[in-house]
Amino acid sequence: MEGIDTSSRANWTRANTVLTMCSTLTLVGAVEVFLFGVLWTHGVYGSRMAWLVGVVLPLLAITTGLAWAGVRHGVNAGPSRAGGVRQGPDPRSHLGRRDRRSAPKAVGTVSLVLIGIPLILLGLLLVTYGLLFISHWL
Repeated sequence: MEGIDTSSRANWTRANTVLTMCSTLTLVGAVEVFLFGVLWTHGVYGSRMAWLVGVVLPLLAITTGLAWAGVRHGVNAGPSRAGGVRQGPDPRSHLGRRDRRSAPKAVGTVSLVLIGIPLILLGLLLVTYGLLFISHWL
């Protein structure tokens, strides 16, 4: 990105590691609550929805926030580079080494996708009921 120092190897700190680990733990917690509180339970529909809306979705939102903080912590916004002249080390020179910020990015992306699935299903349900009401009025 223009104007942002994205050399993540020099800026990765313990805070980034802690934020990444916390986001991963909350993602695992959300998945476990979903599996054992929503899917594999003998509870009724209302209690399953209470676990989903009251516990799983807030945990996924916390996961997203922690992962975003883990990615953004330590990234310095600097002056834009003049005339396309590359300053500093070439990020492609690390041959074979993985970018540390890819882990919190992946955790954040997974949590956003998991938040979006129930919202998309809710939207499909609303569209279906809307079409049923419209067809009965015609």
